[in-house]
Amino acid sequence: MKTWCLSCLFHCQTVSVLILATEATVFSPILTTKSTKHNMVFFKQIVFLLLLLTCCTTQQQEERKFPIIVETGFEKEAKLSLTRYATGYHDIFYLGQSVDTILISPSSKYHFPRPERGDSTYMQKLNSHREYVEKAYEKNIIKYDEKIPVLPSVKDTIGTYQLSIDTTQNILGESYPIFIKNSSEGICIITDMSGYLPITIEARNMEGKWKSITRPLLGCGTGEDLLVLYPDDLIVTQFPIFEGDFHTVLRVRVSDVISNVIEGSINQSQFRR
Repeated sequence: MKTWCLSCLFHCQTVSVLILATEATVFSPILTTKSTKHNMVFFKQIVFLLLLLTCCTTQQQEERKFPIIVETGFEKEAKLSLTRYATGYHDIFYLGQSVDTILISPSSKYHFPRPERGDSTYMQKLNSHREYVEKAYEKNIIKYDEKIPVLPSVKDTIGTYQLSIDTTQNILGESYPIFIKNSSEGICIITDMSGYLPITIEARNMEGKWKSITRPLLGCGTGEDLLVLYPDDLIVTQFPIFEGDFHTVLRVRVSDVISNVIEGSINQSQFRR
């Protein structure tokens, strides 16, 4: 914060010098009254403040790397449940073009919130919601044996995607957003396990070695689809904020792609999972 503000001040002070020079060469001949001089000082102060505000706002926009996440419709209980569930289940909350602000809600989530136990319409609700989400994401979710559609403006090549954990935002009560973004001109493909992402969370142990503390969802009943990321597409999922007595650094992995490293705390028993 301090660095870029000082930069802004330096920039504005430079402009102020130019204003003074302009005053000396252009306005001096006509500055004959006290009120005119006062108005000129006031004018310079306004210009300086406007330049400072514009410069700071521009640099803030340039420094923000990730979209702003706005969540709505999640009950407190659902948030806590999702946070505990997130350890090995990285859900899809958004899949589409990168935008400045992303709204996430139960209706945008790939998996419908679990109904009350004994609800006879559970499967009907689940299938109905899945059809709704797949229609919303129909460009990006295809079956494993289907041909991937190539858009006219997209290069028919294998692209590269980036994994980023954003610790400046908090979602679902106790999670950071993870952004998976296609930053190339080609097509990126991620295997989807029944709507869950194949993400592994890793942490450094006491010997300084990276070890997995979670594993992707695998097991009976998990089917495979393909998630297709076109250029500038991104996925939003969640990184659970762990608590424990062992302070370390963490990261996430999808296949050979690794995210940025963040600080956090876990229990050492998590290394044995």
